Amino acid sequence: MPGKPRVWATVCLVVALSSTALYLVLPVHPAKPHRPHLPPPLPAVEQMSDAVMRVVPRGKSAHTVALLMPQGQLLSAHDLQKFSLDASAELVQVSVPEGTCEQQASAVNKALRQLPNAPTLLAGTGAGVGWPRAGSTPSTTVAPVP
Repeated sequence: MPGKPRVWATVCLVVALSSTALYLVLPVHPAKPHRPHLPPPLPAVEQMSDAVMRVVPRGKSAHTVALLMPQGQLLSAHDLQKFSLDASAELVQVSVPEGTCEQQASAVNKALRQLPNAPTLLAGTGAGVGWPRAGSTPSTTVAPVP
């Protein structure tokens, strides 16, 4: 019976080597579950009046952009939030009423006076085009505020 202890020693050696190999190959601790990258939180929306909607990004914004839009082309609060997602600017949408240039300019000036910061850029479309640059004829205007 000299062979039986040798067989048991070989079996124990194989089991020990197999256990060591499995220990080294397989992770000891379960892996942390993969968390998907979550989008940044949407900026806050503030309805300042019937004519002014303001989107304030979370954190400090360096600039304020005023969008002068005719009543029929106003953007939704969600669209304004998506535009301001990178938090680089505060967006203000100003509804420009129908009327003469003087009436529109008066309404826009009244709306812009409600803002805590003066806009650094005015952009308009439709009825909002003529106000930033009097006499301009394109369908869209962008004008820096002096």
